Amino acid sequence: MPLVLLALLVVSSPRFHFFLSRLFFL
Repeated sequence: MPLVLLALLVVSSPRFHFFLSRLFFL
């Protein structure tokens, strides 16, 4: 499980982070 890669992707993609945050909030 490339958790580090996923974390890097999230940090690199602010949109993805926003989507994830919104999903978590909802």
